[in-house]
Amino acid sequence: MLLCHSLQELQEHGIDKVSIACGNFDGIHRGHRKLLQQAIDQGNAKQSTPIVLSFSPHPREFFTGKCIPTLSSLEKRMETFSKLGIKALVILDFNKELAATEAHDFISKYLLNSVSITDFCVGRQWLFGAGRKGNIKLLQEYSDSFTTHAVDEFLLDGHAVSSSRIRQALENHQFQDAEELLGHKWNISGPVVKGLGLASEKLNTPTANINTGIPLLPISGVFAVHAKINSTTHNGVLNIGAAPTFLEKQRHSQHVELHLLDFEDDIYGEQVHIHIHAFIRPEKKFSSAEELKEQIHHDIAQARQTL
Repeated sequence: MLLCHSLQELQEHGIDKVSIACGNFDGIHRGHRKLLQQAIDQGNAKQSTPIVLSFSPHPREFFTGKCIPTLSSLEKRMETFSKLGIKALVILDFNKELAATEAHDFISKYLLNSVSITDFCVGRQWLFGAGRKGNIKLLQEYSDSFTTHAVDEFLLDGHAVSSSRIRQALENHQFQDAEELLGHKWNISGPVVKGLGLASEKLNTPTANINTGIPLLPISGVFAVHAKINSTTHNGVLNIGAAPTFLEKQRHSQHVELHLLDFEDDIYGEQVHIHIHAFIRPEKKFSSAEELKEQIHHDIAQARQTL
């Protein structure tokens, strides 16, 4: 599918009429799918191309300067969008200029000066523009230009399904609850890349370092997992965290390290899909490599028993 950075760019690919689903779509949960389906249905009805309009960084990250834990990588989202029938993803750079743009000006500058929009589908509570003063009522004032669809939240157990609710469930290790909210299994995936070699050299426990494409996952610790590589599923132990025993003084991204049980093949460069089965323990700093090595043996034994 196409990845663009403005609606105008779509015209370079022969797209001049679109039905838009607007949002962040982290995890693409049941509520997101309801919104996406609305845009797809309207596109089919009016012969317009269903697309997603999103923002990067997340506005909350822009205003707070803090990294938000994320459920899915951009690559994974695009893959899911494509499977659902979305033809293009347009990501607007959420910068100082966009943050300061008044709601009316956002509509005229970013929505109405390029492709023709037949439908604009968004969550009913969506706010936009400087000071978050834009709302559904304002969008509906532009009915001569496009039809606004205010999509209600998807409720589960009387509460709205949201990415923040899913992140909280994962933090609490309520994996089944998180997957019920998502409407699908939550997987960590990515290619195996070169790491620092600490696990092999100092701990005699080889691990595969996974590049998830996600700066900060919503969970950390040690987990019993199933890992799929080339259509074959293996049992393993996954560590997500900062490797505090060795890297306490370094600034680095979150590490995702996978140890496969009874497995010795070279899998550098291979794509791995990891499904978490159970929580084993939180990550902690050990006083020595030997102490950590002993703990890892316990982790592996517990994973074997759990899996």
